[in-house]
Amino acid sequence: GFRVVISELKFDPTRSRGPLAPDTLRRYLAEKFETYLREGWLTIEIRTGVGRFAVVPSRIRLPRLLADVRELALPRAPDKKLRLELYFDPSGRGRIAIRHHGVTVVEDLAALAAYGVEESAWAQGFVRGVLDADFLSPLPARSGFEENEDWIALLDVLDRYLPTLEAELDGHLAAHRAQQTSEIGERALRLARDILDLDEFRDLALPGGLARRGRPEPPRDRGPSRRSRRGTGEPPKSPGTVPSARGRRIRYEEVPFEDGSRAHSRFAAGVVQANTQHPDFQHAAKSSDARLAYAALMIGKESIAFNDRTGTVGDFLEKLLDFYFKLHARKPQRGRRRAASPSAEQEPLSLPDPGQENTSRSL
Repeated sequence: GFRVVISELKFDPTRSRGPLAPDTLRRYLAEKFETYLREGWLTIEIRTGVGRFAVVPSRIRLPRLLADVRELALPRAPDKKLRLELYFDPSGRGRIAIRHHGVTVVEDLAALAAYGVEESAWAQGFVRGVLDADFLSPLPARSGFEENEDWIALLDVLDRYLPTLEAELDGHLAAHRAQQTSEIGERALRLARDILDLDEFRDLALPGGLARRGRPEPPRDRGPSRRSRRGTGEPPKSPGTVPSARGRRIRYEEVPFEDGSRAHSRFAAGVVQANTQHPDFQHAAKSSDARLAYAALMIGKESIAFNDRTGTVGDFLEKLLDFYFKLHARKPQRGRRRAASPSAEQEPLSLPDPGQENTSRSL
């Protein structure tokens, strides 16, 4: 095979993430010539002043999709084979490339206007991989493929396996979201526990698993909860619902509430449940940091309501949350301001002088 050596690159340690940084260049070349590198047809080495870097195919540690379908023959041409190597990409940024004799011609299937395939599960970002179609005819400069009978046959094959792909994606997405929710719940519980352990909250009784130091006993005579906060049944038995000396150990989960419910969250059988149908949750779920803060806020809200003896505090906390999120949505979207130092004086408010205001009214 061929051996390519890239040398005399001036590596600048202060720009370790530049376009010609060894790691960046190595990843780009590994993706561009993956087939040639994997088959041993090509060897690439990058030499800089700090060392030598071999370009090797990246190891993919993602779940395989359509694992039983590695090769497909066109219906009317058994000698023309389509090879598939597809993986589930939970990031939603996956791309499917189409190659011809190992060379990428179409880098992203989603960029094609190909009879709706660009709007299907094949191109929604949760599938990553390559389609090797040596039977296609590349256009000049490898800008695409001729839309001939073979191209139409390829699209028909993709359409035929679309239901199978969608079913596998649904299973992987459900498992990924459950794992993501579990991880966010654990982090949110740690964050809420750190805050509730401060002296400002020392007078609160906390559900089992939140208190780090001695706390008051939880109220025994609690009034009836409002309907929107009532549990719909026992959650599944899991380590997060094992009873402790102070009740069940608290757990966090995200579930859709009943239609018409405007509650942000509820506390049911030791579980803080966040309402996934609430607009505030859906807005926070767009960012991992905002979703984490939202989960910790719901845990804090339910921990405060845990001390209620009347059954009405939860309603007032819900109104406070509504006010908070509406206020937060109306904040002007400006650039970040530098945080003021602790010794900085409070900025004066630009309010009119009372005497001037009265004068203007009299005029």
